[in-house]
Amino acid sequence: MQTMIKIFAEMVAATHHDLTEQVNRNHFREDLYHRLHVFPIQVPALRDRPEDISALATHFLNYFSNHTKKLSSAALSLLSSHSWTGNVRELRNVIEHACVTVRSTTIEENDIRNQLHPPPKIEISTDELLQLPLSEAVSALERMMIQRALRASQNNRAEAARQLGIHR
Repeated sequence: MQTMIKIFAEMVAATHHDLTEQVNRNHFREDLYHRLHVFPIQVPALRDRPEDISALATHFLNYFSNHTKKLSSAALSLLSSHSWTGNVRELRNVIEHACVTVRSTTIEENDIRNQLHPPPKIEISTDELLQLPLSEAVSALERMMIQRALRASQNNRAEAARQLGIHR
């Protein structure tokens, strides 16, 4: 005999894409769009709400350090001035990294500075590329294409990988 158990489930989905446009371009299933689009909520990017950075940073800091660490005012100022292209996830990762790597109870500006700046962009001309051995040229071209895709997708790794047709 089979037993039936009733459950109630809700789904929250998030994307940085305009799903209406994606449906119109046949890049997203219309039936799935209508299932998800019951109560849409627009959340502005973190860079557009800098007043939230302090509260979010403190929340993540308490979560990852079990209330044992704090941010110096210089570190908080640095966080507040960052552009946050990776949104709240980027802030969370920066704070988690600092909690793991910083031994003192206060996280200073220098403790987080390297996490906030992406590696320098490597641009190379076609002539320079042709002068390299094949393996180095392929590696340089691959780096350039990945960096370009990351910029185009606002540092969304999954989207950049999809655009390039590679695994994340």
